[in-house]
Amino acid sequence: MKQMKNCIMSTLLIGILLVGLPSVSAENDGGSSTLTLSIKDAIMRALDRNPDELNYKERIREDEANKAYAISQLFPNISALGQALVQKDAVGTNTAQFGGDSYNKYIAQLHLTQPLYVGGALTGGLNYADKDIEIRKLDLTVIERD
Repeated sequence: MKQMKNCIMSTLLIGILLVGLPSVSAENDGGSSTLTLSIKDAIMRALDRNPDELNYKERIREDEANKAYAISQLFPNISALGQALVQKDAVGTNTAQFGGDSYNKYIAQLHLTQPLYVGGALTGGLNYADKDIEIRKLDLTVIERD
């Protein structure tokens, strides 16, 4: 926690030092343009690049993806398989080849799996994902406030 505060303080210090410079100029096609930052803008730029804040925002995105996965577990899982087997008989023979089986075989399978009852594990996973997102958002507000 102390290391995190030191990182935030150093980021703010850099932002304040940058504000001490009244303007930043850049060359554009032979002309020059001037960018002036206020203290508030410099602090907001420093906070937008804060690695701790970016880390927590990325964790929130990760938890939202986990929630989407938990929701997908509530719905049926569908898988399909199709197979076609073609066998050709030799032209010059008078008897049936392949043991008398038909020459063309087709197989189509469709599997549907729907969990009916898993002891509350599915809804528990969804509730866990919701709580985890809420905790991460609270952590982010703490980081932003510090």
